[in-house]
Amino acid sequence: MSGDGQKNQNVDLKALSDVVRSVLALADEVTERTVALGSMYQQAALFLFTKSHKTFKAICLLCESNFIEDAGILLRSIFEILVNARYIAERPKERARLYLEYDYIMKKKAFDISDKRKWRADDIKDILSEYNRVKDNYPDKWHWAGDSMTISKMAQEVGLSKHYETHYWVLSNLAHTTPRAAVSYLRVTEQGLLVGNLEGRDQLFRVLRESCIYFLEIISINNSAFELGLEDKIDAVGRQASWLLKG
Repeated sequence: MSGDGQKNQNVDLKALSDVVRSVLALADEVTERTVALGSMYQQAALFLFTKSHKTFKAICLLCESNFIEDAGILLRSIFEILVNARYIAERPKERARLYLEYDYIMKKKAFDISDKRKWRADDIKDILSEYNRVKDNYPDKWHWAGDSMTISKMAQEVGLSKHYETHYWVLSNLAHTTPRAAVSYLRVTEQGLLVGNLEGRDQLFRVLRESCIYFLEIISINNSAFELGLEDKIDAVGRQASWLLKG
């Protein structure tokens, strides 16, 4: 890489680091202002925000340590959170209930494959009671949104299919023990065997950039759900990060 190219790359990473700090500060303010739960939609929105906040922090820590493959796997996770958040926000009352009450379907699945002797009678009664109450809402017991609504289909419905193809599907090959993952982690050079083929500023920049964009939108969705009044600050961080969308 030329000296000018290296210099431009350093400038870009510095600007991106500034955006990361702004996004984290904004997330902290959202956390401080979100003090009470009301509707099921707020419960779902808060869970998705909290989970993505933790995931985004983990991505930042992994990138600092140059564990870019692992950070990329978490980018896949934060994208999945955004897909769910967008999908629920389109019909918040109905879909938040389906999302949260799907837990009873999952508990029933766990109960069915477990050693029944380890369960207390009252717990079994509660699990079966809640399952029977909601089961008719889930004709497809494998997907909370029903109708074989996979992440791929959900992403298409909320306008994120291109992101699914370029990030989620590709990063799935790193998340699972596939030959593609092995090739990504290992390569042989004149210096010998290298572990961690994704190391590099370009890859680090892409992972941080996309996670910033996704997490900022999740923050915005949570802000709307709780009517926190942080639109101006979110817009300001959005303007600060607008150049990322051109990358």
